[in-house]
Formats: sequence, C-alpha cells, structure tokens
Amino acid sequence: MKNKQFELTEEVLQKARCQEVIATGFVFDKPEELNFYNTSKKYRWVIVVGGIGDWALYVANEQASEDYAKRSGDKMPLSCVRNFIEMTNEVASLYRR
Repeated sequence: MKNKQFELTEEVLQKARCQEVIATGFVFDKPEELNFYNTSKKYRWVIVVGGIGDWALYVANEQASEDYAKRSGDKMPLSCVRNFIEMTNEVASLYRR
C-alpha cells in the first residue's frame, strides 16, 4: 500500500450502513495524491457508503467537518481516488457513477 492513505476492502463496505462515513482524512491536491483542482491545497476527504452497495469519495476544504464534506463536498472521479486509496478492481467497480 505504498503512498496510499487507506485500503478500502469489500469486507469494510459490506459491514457499513447506508450513508455511513467509513473513512476520512486529508489529502493534498498534487499529482501523486488528489490531482484534481490543480491548487496544491489540502482537502478533507470522506468515503460514504450508498444504499445499494456502492460508495463514493467526497472532498471539501480542510476546515470542513466530516458531515459537511459528506453533504456538500465535491464527488471525485475514480481516477483521482485511486491515486491515494488502495482498492481491488472489484471494489473500484462499486464506485458510484
């Protein structure tokens, strides 16, 4: 899990409740991490489980609460998420489109 902040597994997803935040952290917007806004700023991220076995990762400014990031954060494309979250292809296939 080199340079990854969290490992998301099928087991973690299966145990989670709908709309539960199962992981949170901070990431910099740079090529080897988030690489989305092109700002080099630090952002809070949250992983939220959906109601049909899916999941998504949202980001908000670093001062944002987990709840704010969950409700109002920007949903990241899977290509950005894979830069800093470790997962199998099976887990990636469950990403909310």
